[in-house]
Parts: sequence; C-alpha cells; structure tokens
Amino acid sequence: MIYIADLRRNNLIKIGITAERRERARTAELRRQLNEPRLRIVATEFVPPGWGTDREWEQSLLSNVRARSERLQLAAVGHCSKEVLQATVDEALAEMRLLLRQTEVDPQLSALELDDTREDWRFYYFVRRAYPESDPSSRHWDDLITRQAFLYDLRGEPITRWERLSLGYSLHEIEEIYKSADSHR
Repeated sequence: MIYIADLRRNNLIKIGITAERRERARTAELRRQLNEPRLRIVATEFVPPGWGTDREWEQSLLSNVRARSERLQLAAVGHCSKEVLQATVDEALAEMRLLLRQTEVDPQLSALELDDTREDWRFYYFVRRAYPESDPSSRHWDDLITRQAFLYDLRGEPITRWERLSLGYSLHEIEEIYKSADSHR
C-alpha cells in the first residue's frame, strides 16, 4: 500500500509504501526515523492488481508530485529522506487521484468485456462494502458475477439486479433479461 504523510511543517510531505494494516506502526516509525514528532499519514491507497508494484507507484507518485508541484526541487533540501518533498498535501492527493483514475473501467461495459488481469481501484472498496464478511482479493475480480455486480453498482442501477444475482441467474441470463426489457420500452 502507498501512503502520503504530512510532516506538518513548511509544506513537507513524505510518500512511501508500507504493508496493509501497518499505518499506525509506520507513523510511529517515521516519527522516530525522520525526527518529525507531528508527522501523520493523511492518505493510503492499495495499488490495484495488474497495474504495477507498490514501488513503481511510489516512484511514479514522487516524480509526478515533483514535476507538478509549484516548487522546483529534487527533494526537500536538507532533509534526511529522499521521499520527502516540498509540496502540499492537496498536490500529492491530486496526483494520487490521477494515478488511480488510470485504473478505472468503463461501467457501461459488461464483466466479460473487462480485462481480467487489471482491477479497478474502486473494486476493493466495493467488495469491502458489499461483502463485509469476506477479505477483498483478486479472486473476487476473477468472479464474473461479482465483477458484474460491481459494474451495476458503478452505474447506480436498481437493486433488482442484485436480487436476480442472489437468485442464481447467470451473468448471461441477467444481461439477456435487461436487453429484452430495454427493447420493449
């Protein structure tokens, strides 16, 4: 997972990676390592499967923030970490959103039309919300029914589609039902 930390002084931020569920521990480590007692992690995101590694995203985010922030820099002058930049949290968050947007699928497609090796970043949060009893993993993206339910959710379509999924209709049957309903309108 990738994070953005605010050093809470002079618009200094740190971008890095850490393991899931280590946010609190990483905050304490960074405070000690960087001698920044007010540091806090302000954002974390998972790199969606199929879109590169955490390290690649960290480097991309670092270079994008450096290039697009209103300050010319190689890194924050005089700081002990090369991942500390002089930029605002908002600038870093905007760059993170741009990276994430690259992974977004077209919700008008069907699950069969999506690349099954490249997951949409929003899918993780969908699984957490829609299926709270299960841990989000790439096996959920491999499941066409779950992927189609995700697309319905993105479209904001009526709950009746969810009811049909729970009744055991296949993905093809559901699509055929809605195609025939649309043709009768």
